[in-house]
Amino acid sequence: MVLGSFTGVRIGVSTVKAFCDITSIPAVGINSLEGLAYNGLNSNYINKTNLICSIIDAKNDNVYFGMFEKDNNNTFSCIFEPSAQNIDDAIKQLKKYHSSHILFIGDGAEKYQYLISQIFSKATFVEDKHNSQTSTSFGKAAFHHYQMLDYGDSNSIIPMYLKKSQAERALEGEK
Repeated sequence: MVLGSFTGVRIGVSTVKAFCDITSIPAVGINSLEGLAYNGLNSNYINKTNLICSIIDAKNDNVYFGMFEKDNNNTFSCIFEPSAQNIDDAIKQLKKYHSSHILFIGDGAEKYQYLISQIFSKATFVEDKHNSQTSTSFGKAAFHHYQMLDYGDSNSIIPMYLKKSQAERALEGEK
């Protein structure tokens, strides 16, 4: 459930499934944007807002993004489903939050900070060191899901692809 090459994602998910099957431990799936949001808990600015927007650069002015709301227990719920879009389209979709205090996180937030700041007057950006995904933030996210009984066996883990592979896009173009 990470962003990366399609083959890499399938290999990673298959490895996790094998470990879960062999050890009979439960599996918890965390997408990259949620894991990144939990990294925002380490930011000096987290107390200014309960909204975090994770943005990962997908190259060529495209981004992966999602919006999360933090509760009093420092856990997150998704309020804007993860998506892959052009940065301009992503910002248009998030405009309804333009007057909200939002903590932006991720290499995409860093890359498009100027553009985001023009639309979101109360935008705050994490310190550079928090823009990268960490195992600690994924661990926090997984622990939250585990506490909420949001886990299962190896069959409950499936990759989350936010866009079609190049081969799928090419095939659709031929039709």
